[in-house]
Order: sequence, then structure tokens, then C-alpha cells
Amino acid sequence: MTVFLIIFDSSGGVALCTRIFDKLESTFVGHVVREHARFLDAIRLIAPLPSTTIALSSYDLFHIILSSSFEKEESRAAARFAIHGAYKWDNFLPWVEDPDDIIKFLAHHFAIQAKGEDDIAIQPIEDVLRAVAYASNETTLEGFRKLDHTDKLFVDGARKAFEEDRPFQTHKAALFFMSAIQDKRFDDSLEDIMSDGEKDEFCKNWGSAVDEIEHTVEVKKTSCTTLFAMLNSERWRSHLVKDKLKLMECFTELPEDSKYFTACEKNASVLPWLRFRADERRVRRVQRRPSCGSCGWLSSGWITRICRRT
Repeated sequence: MTVFLIIFDSSGGVALCTRIFDKLESTFVGHVVREHARFLDAIRLIAPLPSTTIALSSYDLFHIILSSSFEKEESRAAARFAIHGAYKWDNFLPWVEDPDDIIKFLAHHFAIQAKGEDDIAIQPIEDVLRAVAYASNETTLEGFRKLDHTDKLFVDGARKAFEEDRPFQTHKAALFFMSAIQDKRFDDSLEDIMSDGEKDEFCKNWGSAVDEIEHTVEVKKTSCTTLFAMLNSERWRSHLVKDKLKLMECFTELPEDSKYFTACEKNASVLPWLRFRADERRVRRVQRRPSCGSCGWLSSGWITRICRRT
């Protein structure tokens, strides 16, 4: 098998890849128990290879595995390799056409992460977050919005994706994932689902995640929409980390279609809070360097617009 994979990797042999995946699929469709261990060895070797064919085949295989009659844990062990084969490669990510398995898979790994089984959960969580962040359609996003977002496992799972010890790719995917579910996180009409301490930690880690990622147009847009959602919320605004507000200077791409940006423009309590934070920052800077100027982020384009309209 290893020799075949080396040949495949160097030549891009689609026919060989197809035969291998046909064999892997038959193991689960036919419930061939004696082939299970060999299947895991094979998919473990195949999954890391960068190939469009492998990504597509792995995505199809993922659904086949989870619908098989194997024991749940045996299926999930195999499905972890399959989902990684589908979503580990930035150059090609299969569209999430059927989100039900993806959603259940993420929920399961949030649950085992909560039990301290990070060694099992971290990679599958990253793979699913990448799928939802970069390769989902409106049906997929709607499926996630319909989840019970007050469920503690889901709340803690999404929060932990921003923790400092999580990989860079997890942080990046979590930023985009959060903008997709922010209506269920930061709307003051919803049940408060985090303690003040958890909100402080989340905002600190979220800001650090934004800080460490290249500020492309898409990153700016998704970060802005989440920031506006938190700014517009009486429950969340005070938890925004003061030192991370300088990130606003980078947010020059205004998401005109963001309902939370529009809400911030109309929210009479946003501007006084921003000015208060700016004054605090000026005092600290003057104490350190008496000649320093005003706060750069307060003059950012979108804040100027809020100033004009508030």
C-alpha cells in the first residue's frame, strides 16, 4: 500500500486513487470486519496527501462511514481520517452539501473535548470548522444556526477553539465560524450563555486570533462583523479587551451589508463607550510618553461614520 501511495503522490494517478477508495468504501458498505484494521492503516496514509481527488473521495467516504453498520466508535475512528482527507488542504475543499453528519460529528467531538480528550478531538474539530468556514453554503450555515446554541458543550467547544494552545489553522477557521453563528452568540434578546469570566477570556483569545492572522480583505470583513456584534451588545461590549481595540485601525473594509454595523450606527450607547475607552488609552499613553498623539483607532473610517450618525 505504501509503495502505491508514493507512486500515486508523484504521478497523480486518478485511476489508482479511485480503486483504493472503492476498496475502502466496500469495507464499510459491506461491513467487512476483518478489513477494518487494514482500512484504518490505508486511510491514515492517504488522508495527508494533497490531491483534489483524495479530498472529494474522502468527503464521500466520510458519509459512507457514518452511515455504516459498524460500531459507533469504530466508525468515528475511521471518519476522523476521512474528514481530515477532505479538509486539510487549502487549495481544494469540497463543498459541504449535506451538513447533518458534519454537525453531529462536531457536536460529538466538542463533547469528548469537554472530557479532556484533546488528543482525539482537536484535529477533527479543526477539520469541521474549516469545512464550515470555507466550504459551506447557506443550507449548511442554516443548519448550524438551528442548533441549541445555549447547550454548554457547544458553547464551550466554540470558545475553546480560540484558546492559545489551539493550532493557527483552528484559530483562523474559528474566526470565520464565529461570524456565521454570531446571531446566536451576541444578541441581547437571547439567553446569556457565558459567565463574565468566560466572556473576558473569549474576547481576549478572539482578539489574539485576529492579531495573529494576515489581515486579508476576507479576514477584515469577518472580524468586523463579529466585532460589531459584540460592540452592539450591552452584555458583551465591556468584555472587549482594551489593548486589542487597536486592531480597529486595520479594519478599513466596511461590511456594508452587516446588520450589526448598521445597529452600531443607530445605537446611542456605542459612541460614548468608544470615547471612554479612547480616553483611557490616551491617559495610559500620556503617562508613558507625554508627547504621544491621539488614539489611532478612534479615527478609523467606520468609527467616524458611527460618530456622524450617532
